[in-house]
Amino acid sequence: MTAPRRSDETSGGHHRSARRRWTPAVVAVVLLLGAGCTDTSPEGAGGGATESAEPPGILRVLTSRDDLTSLDPQRVGGPVESALLGDFVHRTLVRYAQDPDPAGQFRLVPDLATDTGRPNEDLTEWTFSIRPDARWADGAPVTCADVAYGVSRQFAGEVLAGAVGVDVDLLDIPIGPDGTSVYEGPYSGEGQQFFDSAVTCDDGDLVFRLREPSADFAEATTLLSFAPVRQDMDTGDQYGLEPMSSGPYVVSEYTPGSTLLLRRSTTWDASSDPLRPAHPAEVLVELSVPPEQIARRIGADAGEDAYALAVEPLAPDQVGTPLADREWDEPGQTVTFLSVDTAQLPLTEQRHAVAAAVDRAAVVEAAGGAGAAEAADGVIAPGLVADYRPTGLWDEVLGASIPDGGDPEYAQELLARSGQEMPVLTLDYPDSAAAEAQVSAVVSALSLAGLTVEPNPVPLTSYYQQVLDPSRRGHLSWLLWRPDWANASRVLPPLFSAGSDVNLSGVNQSGGVVDQTLQDLLDEGRVTTDRATQAELFAQANERVVDLGLVVPLTFSRSQRAWGSGLDDVFYQAPLESYAFGQISLGPP
Repeated sequence: MTAPRRSDETSGGHHRSARRRWTPAVVAVVLLLGAGCTDTSPEGAGGGATESAEPPGILRVLTSRDDLTSLDPQRVGGPVESALLGDFVHRTLVRYAQDPDPAGQFRLVPDLATDTGRPNEDLTEWTFSIRPDARWADGAPVTCADVAYGVSRQFAGEVLAGAVGVDVDLLDIPIGPDGTSVYEGPYSGEGQQFFDSAVTCDDGDLVFRLREPSADFAEATTLLSFAPVRQDMDTGDQYGLEPMSSGPYVVSEYTPGSTLLLRRSTTWDASSDPLRPAHPAEVLVELSVPPEQIARRIGADAGEDAYALAVEPLAPDQVGTPLADREWDEPGQTVTFLSVDTAQLPLTEQRHAVAAAVDRAAVVEAAGGAGAAEAADGVIAPGLVADYRPTGLWDEVLGASIPDGGDPEYAQELLARSGQEMPVLTLDYPDSAAAEAQVSAVVSALSLAGLTVEPNPVPLTSYYQQVLDPSRRGHLSWLLWRPDWANASRVLPPLFSAGSDVNLSGVNQSGGVVDQTLQDLLDEGRVTTDRATQAELFAQANERVVDLGLVVPLTFSRSQRAWGSGLDDVFYQAPLESYAFGQISLGPP
């Protein structure tokens, strides 16, 4: 999900900030609202190659995106880019299993590590042993120090604009009076002693000391922010142009905005990397391809395009032919919702009235229709397979069954029950076409229930600064959230824990509603190592959130992809909402 971070402000500020928890929401907004495409295709992107009796050995990846975020592992944005580069170029400590059976895809398997991590008793310290046979593209061993150095780069937000910054939120490194980490990354060396205390190497064992207990820290290490970088090869903010590969492919050519060519490394040893079969001889990423051209090429399925895949949904009316068994439509992990400030709307009936009035069908249509979204019933999306279960929000939680088009009369009844007049509501949202379309649908529906809403578009570059400030945010705030990794621990605790600065509902914070049941569920879920038990706790917390009216759920994302008939072993990798790129092989078209 991650997306192009165009500036520090669009990605939530400098990534040394203690407010790292904002990255999923910020990234998702930029991905869905800011990714652009051009009107012209790159040279050679028109397809039309002649038929060949032999597979060409080149996997073609087609995207309308005008560029990749970065090839630098600590700056990679979006699940598709993470999946692509994680399968071909950058290894991490741990991975999600690439299992064709969806039931097995959320299982963790070791990658650069020899196991999936060993926590101490209180879950504040995790140890990983590094494989002794892992190699860089030049044949040098990948060491514990290389992984630690890669992790340290997350703190260099001044140099690496757009660094993902997961580690800033997790590691036991002090936060200064200004709210940012006292460690500023490896380039300045400021506060290096604090990082060296939190991340240590001991005879090949990498030890992470955390700021607070984490039952699922091993899942964090699936992220490319935990990929190794060799200090002697680091070129700072230029590293993304030609990164050193620890995987089966090397960056052969990269023309930003046009093409990325990956070629199989001559030094890669399959025995040291059993998770990546590395079937294609080359991988060619074609950027800036107009969506209608991608649709035509995938639909025509001719020549080299029989070995191509699309990384964005295709408009059915542009494909021109049924795609049969070479497409999917799967639930995603992203949720959009209105956060309700309970300090400004303290009465549950008023908060529930807003939810009851919303025309969910109109919001889904504004979000792109059934192919792109479905109506949400909480903040855990169905793509988080282990954690999701229906909350019953629209069936019984509000005291009545609410139709897809909303129920303005019942909303008025709830308002009457509250015994107080509803104030004029301010609805903050990022100033973008996609957000505005959904907000317009919400405002129209609420007006039918007699609610007066003042939409407040805020420039994306300053949106999060505004809604993070209780004195500036409105009654309702439009948010889009995707977890850093596939666990509800990166949804519910950051959004609703008492100590979180992303808790826009203000629950269990000064002036907001108080609910100890919710806080207990979140606290227990964060330190529960049994995954099924943890999922049950978060499911209960999700139900509690909608019961309290802390949010008005709007949409869950859906993921569609399509590919050419010459590709085999193509399947949806649910944890990353993308292809399992590394398993794709090329066969006869």
